[in-house]
Amino acid sequence: VWELAQELCEKKGCQWPEISEGKIIAASLAAPRTAKGVLCKGMARLYKIIITESAYLIWKLRCERRITNEDDEDKWQTLAEIENRWLAAINSRLEIDRLLTNRNKYGRRALSKDIVLRTWCDTLLNKDQLPRDWIMGPRVLVGIVFNRRPWGRNR
Repeated sequence: VWELAQELCEKKGCQWPEISEGKIIAASLAAPRTAKGVLCKGMARLYKIIITESAYLIWKLRCERRITNEDDEDKWQTLAEIENRWLAAINSRLEIDRLLTNRNKYGRRALSKDIVLRTWCDTLLNKDQLPRDWIMGPRVLVGIVFNRRPWGRNR
């Protein structure tokens, strides 16, 4: 999970710190910088999202393994399952951010489109093919691709 988080964070241009319990607990206080030492608000927000979502997923996976499956090695999650669940969690946060920009629904409490653009701009899949206003358009995915099996009979 942390390798996936590091890959996405580095895609944005953020220096990845050595992860510790303290860094996870204090993720909301972090202010990551680029290699040149420049502070970027979008990068800081993405860093907080990545760290908290990753830590929560690790906690859920551990609870499933230890409590639900009673630590049976045959029922442990596979690497592909863990990768897919992490990607689904991050894509879910992207979708939530997109929905929170709706001024008609949330009024002045709506999230600024500029904040969402700065947060997710360099992390999207096929970003060159996205429309200019991808926030209000169809579904957008975070740009980490795994080697997946083909669908249907072509497995």
